[in-house]
Amino acid sequence: MKFYFKYGVIYIALVLAINLALDFSVQTLLNFLLVAAIVCLPAIVMSLLVRIVPKKIFNPANKVFRVKSKEKKFYEKLKIRNWKSKVPEAGKLGGFKKDKLYDPKNPEYLRKFLVESCIAEAIHSLSICWGIASLLLIPKNLILPLGIPLMLFNVFVHIFPVMIQRYIRPKLLRTLDHVIRAKKAEEAEQQVAVEVKTNN
Repeated sequence: MKFYFKYGVIYIALVLAINLALDFSVQTLLNFLLVAAIVCLPAIVMSLLVRIVPKKIFNPANKVFRVKSKEKKFYEKLKIRNWKSKVPEAGKLGGFKKDKLYDPKNPEYLRKFLVESCIAEAIHSLSICWGIASLLLIPKNLILPLGIPLMLFNVFVHIFPVMIQRYIRPKLLRTLDHVIRAKKAEEAEQQVAVEVKTNN
């Protein structure tokens, strides 16, 4: 996590420093704040809007949230497992922490985790799309010095959480399937035990 923030801050400071070096003025600072607000702040609004959308949309079985085998292999090649803990996890802000499995044998908890994973992916994906589209709203003279660098920063902030959610979701689905099967087997055994006891 420190790595993530450290290089994010360095990048932003560098963009601002270069712009101030070219034109050291209050206007340059104001331009920076304006473009940063246009590119980055709507992500907060999107996170609130996504929360009021019906939860049934965020079904891991929906085509948009399904992860194909080639994509899974791609994430494994990126070794996401080794660095995903370095990416901040903001789930607690929405009331559900996704940094690890806290109740891995509870099917309801796992289903909620899957839905929250889809919600997180939607928020970050929409934020990326907005960051790119926001270039249309930025004054033309600010696109190259500020718009594109801050858009790239916006992509950097949001692309890794998207990949992490898509990486963990197939694992969560397998865990849920295993838990459901184990629970059914346990219930079947209990039923057999009851029947044997009754017959005796």
